[in-house]
Amino acid sequence: MRLEDRRHSIAVTQQHYVRPITPPLSHPLQQKQKHYQQQHQPPVQHLIQQLQQQQIDEYFSPTTAAIDVQCLGKGLAIDQLEPGQTVYLVQFKGDYRSDWFYVQHDDKIRIQLNEMVIVEADRGYDLGKIIDISQTSCLEKGVTSIKRIFRHANPAELATHQLKQQDEQKALVICQAKIKQKNLNMEVVDAEYQWDRRKLTFYFKANERIDFRELVRELFKIYKTRIWMCAYASMNH
Repeated sequence: MRLEDRRHSIAVTQQHYVRPITPPLSHPLQQKQKHYQQQHQPPVQHLIQQLQQQQIDEYFSPTTAAIDVQCLGKGLAIDQLEPGQTVYLVQFKGDYRSDWFYVQHDDKIRIQLNEMVIVEADRGYDLGKIIDISQTSCLEKGVTSIKRIFRHANPAELATHQLKQQDEQKALVICQAKIKQKNLNMEVVDAEYQWDRRKLTFYFKANERIDFRELVRELFKIYKTRIWMCAYASMNH
């Protein structure tokens, strides 16, 4: 299975704020002050989403020196690891995606095959399964950077995996319906949430270049997270 480079994402927040009805004010100055406060008040929905995301960030990084999630996903240059340092191949949903990761020495965690781990992801965190253990010297020459394993996944996180799969299936059905409605010559075969819900990827097949910008905008309005379209092609070995 080979992932191709045709992809598109959108993350421009679109908020629609309906101002609540306010009681009449007796003094003109009070009216001006109230109007100014309303004009400069952030949308309620935005504040709710911001609070929810802060709670997610604090959950994954509960220390006062919490990692800035916007910096996550860039990884570490492979030459910054020690020669022969152990690295781990982590697989995510199905055969669509896998990547190499490392463990910091001061983390003092022992990783074994088939364990589920929380890892660094695209501006956030993801959960995957260890499918191989190797050393930096054995990596392909094309590997220039590597991301980090933070810890083992706990039982509560593993228990919510089924809910995540259900949400992915619902997202897939909605995306397929919109593609049919727009008569796009493409087939969406699966959907995958990043573990922290900061990103939703749709895997698709197409024999031609597809302009799915309008589709992505509509999906973003529904899910309020970054939408990523990823093409892949089957390879015969």
